[in-house]
Amino acid sequence: MHYSAADIVLKNKENMITDIILWIKDTHPLRTDSIFAANKCKRDLGTVTNAFINGLKFNNKENIQFLVEEFYRNNTLQLQSTNVEVASYTMLKDKIIDLCGTETIQAINHIKYLYNELITQLVNGPVYTEMNVEKASFIAERCQRNWDYNNPVSIADVNSIVQSAVSMPSKQNRQYYKLIVSTNTDFNRLCYTLAIDRTDPKFGFGKDINYAYHRNGQVLAPMLMLYTPADESGIDDPFNDGFNKNFYTSIGISSGVAAHSAAMLGYKTGFCACSVWRELYTALNEQYNIPIPEWNYGLMLGIGNPMWEYSRQAVLIDDFVYDTDDSYDKIVDINFVH
Repeated sequence: MHYSAADIVLKNKENMITDIILWIKDTHPLRTDSIFAANKCKRDLGTVTNAFINGLKFNNKENIQFLVEEFYRNNTLQLQSTNVEVASYTMLKDKIIDLCGTETIQAINHIKYLYNELITQLVNGPVYTEMNVEKASFIAERCQRNWDYNNPVSIADVNSIVQSAVSMPSKQNRQYYKLIVSTNTDFNRLCYTLAIDRTDPKFGFGKDINYAYHRNGQVLAPMLMLYTPADESGIDDPFNDGFNKNFYTSIGISSGVAAHSAAMLGYKTGFCACSVWRELYTALNEQYNIPIPEWNYGLMLGIGNPMWEYSRQAVLIDDFVYDTDDSYDKIVDINFVH
């Protein structure tokens, strides 16, 4: 692992991106002729830089590999050309090597290796890798917002995903949550119609709640996992640990493994914690006879196959694109103790 080199790149990330964006504006002004286009350039450069950072941290090319595959959708490059990208990423590589000049030769060689993999596969097409633990984690990290209903999750895979989820540990192995698993389109659409934040004006509200401006499309998946609270009165808690804390810890562990398991099986996933929960729980009780304790929170996880012709960020209802949500990267600070 080349952690010190990764740290150098992280500390200088914003300055490098700023310099490259200025170069793009000077040499290819049409690429940044709108705020949207400029922000997209900045976002993409940030994603590529993060792939270099993580590639150095873990001494592999998995992040770069996954990034290249994201540039292609349904085996089709989603860029009009790669000339500006190649020039920009070459500039980025040179800046990283200059910054890491005092690092080991192994670190410098790994930077060059990552760059060569990035450019070669970007231009010639990705060499798709087999599913593995790292690749599944990248897939689970990214929220899928549209779904192919003609290609549902198989019953065998539903059972495998649910089994992996409910087998995860909880405090003293107590049951702090209940799990609703639905492959029923009407049920999932009901959850979708209430997957909103009434305090956020961007959601908008129309006369027909099904066709209001925006909902969280990840909920309208072929398979939906809905985590709800168990009855607190039925839980023996001699240590007085607190129901809320253990509920959130339990569903975090369970849903994370569910998403990773689904990705390992080849599916896309999307989390949603944004809903008018009291309305949803009331509706589930009235329409599906599913009683849920009085509660104002929960968690939903959509699972399925994507609409390959669309970006995973596009929110679709009945084949109409209602919104395209932005996507961000994170770099988690890691301290290795050996």
